[in-house]
Amino acid sequence: MVSIPRRLYDRVREEVEKSGGSFATPDEYIAFVLDEVFGRGREKEQGLSKGEEDQVNRHLRDLGYS
Repeated sequence: MVSIPRRLYDRVREEVEKSGGSFATPDEYIAFVLDEVFGRGREKEQGLSKGEEDQVNRHLRDLGYS
């Protein structure tokens, strides 16, 4: 369990209400936000996938770079 300031909880609750049913509870919303934040960090560490790197290289070749 994690405690957060009331003002933040109130903002989270507002976002849940604005989500149109995408999130049933503030806990679901907070978990989603944390997954997004931690996921971005992993993506940066991993860099481009082999397929993405190949695609970039193809585009560069098409532009005349070798």
